[in-house]
Parts: sequence; C-alpha cells; structure tokens
Amino acid sequence: MSIDEKVVIMMATYNGADYIKRQMDSILSQSYSNWEMYISDDSSNDGTLEILKKYKQKDNRIKKILVNNNYHGAFANYFNVMHYVKNCGTKYSYYFYCDQDDMWVKDKLEFEICEMRKIEYANKNIPVFCYSDLELVDSRGEKLNDRMSNHIKVQFSEKPYNIFFKEQYVWGTTMGHNSRLWDIMAIESPDTVKNMIPHDTYVSRYAAIYAKIKFIERPLVIYTRHGNNVTGIPGNGGMIKNLKKLTIKLPEVINRTASSYGGGLYLLRNIADKNLKVKELENCLLFGGVKARSFIRKYRLLEEEYFWGRCATKFILYTGVYRLSKSYRKYRELRC
Repeated sequence: MSIDEKVVIMMATYNGADYIKRQMDSILSQSYSNWEMYISDDSSNDGTLEILKKYKQKDNRIKKILVNNNYHGAFANYFNVMHYVKNCGTKYSYYFYCDQDDMWVKDKLEFEICEMRKIEYANKNIPVFCYSDLELVDSRGEKLNDRMSNHIKVQFSEKPYNIFFKEQYVWGTTMGHNSRLWDIMAIESPDTVKNMIPHDTYVSRYAAIYAKIKFIERPLVIYTRHGNNVTGIPGNGGMIKNLKKLTIKLPEVINRTASSYGGGLYLLRNIADKNLKVKELENCLLFGGVKARSFIRKYRLLEEEYFWGRCATKFILYTGVYRLSKSYRKYRELRC
C-alpha cells in the first residue's frame, strides 16, 4: 500500500475523559500510520480537552483541536469538524470518523483501505463506502459475546435505500469512504445544520445514492455500551414494548421519524446532480402516500425489517402524518 495515500480521521468529543485515552491509544497504534486527525470538542468540562491537548503535543499527526461553541450536540459537533476538513485545503485519499468512547482494532484503517482499494482497482473513478461490524462490550470493557450484526435484519449494503426510512444501519465509527464520495458531499457548518442531522446517516445516505458499498463482517471496532451513548442498539423489542410505542409513544415516534425524513429531504434537495433515484426519493419524502408506497414496492424496501418496526414506518410514511410535524417542517425551510 502506497504511503502517499494519506487518510484523515475526524473525531467528535464531549465529556469523554473516562474513555478517550483508550480510544486515542488505539488510533495511535494503528498498523496504517499515514493519517492526520482533526477533533471537535463540544466544550467539555471534565478534562477531555486537556487530555486531547497532551496527545496533540506528542503526535504531530493530530493537526487541529476545534472547540464547538455554537449549536451544541453530537450532530453539530461532527458537522463542525467535517466542515473544517472540507474547507481546510488538504486533499485526502480516504476519510474516517471516530467516536470518543470506542476502540479500534489495530488494523482497522489498513483493512478498510485494502477493501476499498479492491473496488477502486476495477473502477478508479467510483465513489466507495465501507463499514464494519462492531463487537459489543460493557462500560468496563468486558465482552458481551455479542456484535451489532446480531441486531440488524438486513445490512445496509444489501438494501441501501432503507436508510432514508430507518436510520440504524451504519455506525459512524466503523465507516470509511474514498475522496470521490467526499467530493460529492455538501458539508455545511453547524450555523446552517445546527444540531439537526446525524453525521453517519448523512454520509451513508450519500453512499446509498452514489457509492459502491462494502460491508466487512469482521468487527473492527470495540463498541462500548454505557448510559451516555448517543445511539442505541436496534431490535424488535417484543410485542408489548412495540405496542406501547405505537400507542402511548406514537407522537414521539412520529416526531423522530419526521426529523429523519426531513434530514433526508434536506440532503436530496441540495444535491446538484439529480439522477432519477434522487428525484424519486425526494418525491417520496416530500409527499408520502402513494408516491412513497410506489417507491417502497419498486425497490422492495423494508421487507426484512422487524414486524412492528415495519408497520410503524409504513403507517407514518403512507399516511403522510409526518408532514404535519414541526420536526419535519423545520427541515423543509433549511437550505444550503
């Protein structure tokens, strides 16, 4: 592998002092060493920033530590570092994203780059996106003998358009992509997107439209489960739990779904080169109802999902009830 293929790692942190050292150590010890790193800290007050500054002093590959002072939250924090990298003037071959509380296996970067290069070898101009499985551990680092793929009915690589209707298919800390995909992506500052769009969903939706996608079955990230995770583990949840969601918590489910659809619509409306699938998806999220039903059937989406989740998604999408939500309308007003 050419040492000229420089890669970038983008990390977002907030009050991660309990975990940040082991994650940073796992990055510094990667078998692929030609990387540079940019970090956005969301105004931590637990010593996280001081820890990061010490790492920066001892390793010049850590190029910049940004402090996110506006629109706090995990989503805005990631867009803060992504926007900086987009405009810093440095071109990288591959792009990776990193959470503060996990650990990368020693050859994560090397393995993912090799998998992407295999695809690029056949077509050097194609956008390429890859992601891996995760091994789950508890807050003490003890193995749970479980991995994320056990909780997902169908992989993103098999039905990529599913991600416009249900978000939990790709975990950002596992994903990487080449510069062809990065060049396509519009990355606005937190001043524009505020704290409204998850970075991993945003990036993987671009991948769904444009990229050749590779799922790596081997877990390349040790994923720590604790009380402060931004995202949870998907699953069926059982009949009683899901009936409660569909009745007592229905307004909450609708608002959450409306935010997801609004974020998808924001992305689709700001794509410069609209192909047929972009236009179909845009109409699907804009109108719901018959257009949504036609799109879902055409691409055979959501078929493998858990029953109750599939029912809730189709109800919200086909009735168009999400269009009445304030969570959806605020995205319709959001523009690049």
